[in-house]
This record gives sequence, structure tokens and C-alpha cells, in this order.
Amino acid sequence: MARPKKSEPQVTAGSNTIDPEKRQLFLTDKEAYAKAVEKFKKAQAAVRVIAKTIKSDGFSLRQIKLSIQLETPEGEAEFRSSVANDLLAAQYVGAAIGSQLQMFLEPDRTPAVDIAADEGQRDAMAHKVASPSYDPSTPQYASYLEAYHAEQARQIKAGITTLPNEMN
Repeated sequence: MARPKKSEPQVTAGSNTIDPEKRQLFLTDKEAYAKAVEKFKKAQAAVRVIAKTIKSDGFSLRQIKLSIQLETPEGEAEFRSSVANDLLAAQYVGAAIGSQLQMFLEPDRTPAVDIAADEGQRDAMAHKVASPSYDPSTPQYASYLEAYHAEQARQIKAGITTLPNEMN
């Protein structure tokens, strides 16, 4: 059913009749809203449970939110800018931590093989298929696979268990 344009209620003087199409639309919207609110409440409760788990595991919600933000280049750029601005303020007031500002203004100097190894370890921890984005002839490719397989071996040695979110 097509939604009619928004308009003022059409009421005839002395009449108590309701437009049946408008009534049906209202009741449908009410039901959809009630279901969405219920889903929202359940999602909020689930987030609270996850937050307690995060805290009991020794992490902060800020760390988790930040890690999600840093998964995109835009999020990383926003974070880098925020840290640089905070360090600049610290430098203005003479705080010792302000001397670290230069580190955030320079490009990353982490060796490419170390970046590849970290990526391989993260992929293994996330149970992703080993698929390095590096050319097989490069040391980054070998570093990725070495770290990937080392993490898999660690997991097997520790014992393979069901992840908490796989139990639901």
C-alpha cells in the first residue's frame, strides 16, 4: 500500500468516522515501532552484558571503541589528529608528555615485514583464511605466513574451544 502524503486530518463536521486507510497505516506503524523498541531494548541489554565481559577480561570500553575506530583509514586519521591535538595542548602547558608530539606527526617507520607479521597473526586470531595481500616473492609474504602459522600452532597447543559468540 502506498503511503499517502502527510496532511492534516480530514474530519467532516459532525462526523466521527475515521479514514480506514489512515487507520490501517497508523496501526501498522505502531506495531513496527513497538517491535523496533523491543529489539532496541534487547540490543541494549546485550551491549551491557558484553561491556561487563569486556571489563572482567581486563579491558576498557574505550579500548574496544577505539579499536573499532582504528579499523578504517578515516578512523585512524581522526584518532591521530585527536592525539596530536592533545599532545600539542600538553606541549603548550609544558607537560612532559607534550614532547612526544613529533612522533605523531611523522610517518610510521614500522618495517613492512613486521606489519605483515602482525596482519598474519591477527588473521589467524580471527580464524580467517591465510590470504596475504603480498606478492609471494616478497619477505612480507613469508613473514605473514610465518606469523599466521605460529598463531595457529599456539591456538592448537592451548586447545581449540568454541568462541563465546559462537555459543549463541
